[in-house]
Amino acid sequence: MKELLQYFIYTEKLLSVLYRKAAALTSVKSQEDTLLKFAKDATDNASYLNSLYKREYGVNYDPMVPEVNVNGSYKEFLDEIAKREIESYQSVKTQAAFAEDQDAKELFDYISGIKAVHVWVLLDTIMKL
Repeated sequence: MKELLQYFIYTEKLLSVLYRKAAALTSVKSQEDTLLKFAKDATDNASYLNSLYKREYGVNYDPMVPEVNVNGSYKEFLDEIAKREIESYQSVKTQAAFAEDQDAKELFDYISGIKAVHVWVLLDTIMKL
């Protein structure tokens, strides 16, 4: 479970960086606002997961996330974010189904719900570009 939580925390921190970068690329204010909201959601998710990690292992886990370079178009960048979000959603949702610890199960369910919304909005946005 330790490595899995580390992976989830890192992924959420990375998604936050990716969403902020995407927000800086768009000229559509509503998309920018949505992407910044998603960045905050990912930051919050990382914080919630870190609280669980600290409870389980007695220390914080705060991995460094490298600077992200954007290659390709805005649409391609959003597509890459969507792929990462879908992969992360599947992993978190699977853990929610099999978690023995009730607090972990509830947290994974909560985060997977947020991720599902992100995926739908991203896919809708990509399809309209």
